[in-house]
Amino acid sequence: MHLHRKERLLKRLKRFLAVLPAVLCLGAAPVPEGWQALERTESPAVFFKEDPRRFTKISEDFNADGIRDEAMVLVNKSKGAAAVYAFVSQGHGYKTCILDTLEETWWLDAVGIRVAAPGTYDTTCGRLYFDCDSGEPGQFTLKLPGILYSKEGRESCLFYWSEEQKRFKRIWVMD
Repeated sequence: MHLHRKERLLKRLKRFLAVLPAVLCLGAAPVPEGWQALERTESPAVFFKEDPRRFTKISEDFNADGIRDEAMVLVNKSKGAAAVYAFVSQGHGYKTCILDTLEETWWLDAVGIRVAAPGTYDTTCGRLYFDCDSGEPGQFTLKLPGILYSKEGRESCLFYWSEEQKRFKRIWVMD
C-alpha cells in the first residue's frame, strides 16, 4: 500500500515537471523595449461602455499548443505610436508578432481587441460592401481562437494563426 502511494506521487511529480517549462513561460511574454501596455485610463471610458467586449489585453491559446498566448494594444509614448502585438508561445519562449500599427495615438479611443471564437464569419466583401476578388471568400471559418481587432466606425479584422506559415494572417470581417 505504501509503495503504491509513492508511485502515484512520483507519477504526479513527473507530470508536474513535464509541464513546468510551459507554466514558467506563461505570462512571461516580453513587451518590446520602449513599449508599454495601454492602461484603461489612457483610453476614454465611453469606448468601453459602448462595447465592453473590447479590451486592450487578451489571453488565449491561438496556436493550439496548450499554452496561453497574449495579444495587447501597446503604446510607445516617445514615438507617439501604438500597435497591436501578439505573443505566441513557441516551446521555450514567445514569438513576437506585430499585427497592426497606429501612427497616431488619437485612434486609441476607438481601438479594441477581443478573442474571436471558432466559427464562421462573414467577410466584408461577402456581405454588402464590394465584390470578392478571385480566391477571396465571402465567409471564413475560424478553426482556432483568433484575435478580433476593431476600430470604431470601421470594419473589423480577424487575425488567425497559420500553423503552416508560423504567423498570423488577417481577413476583414463583419463584426
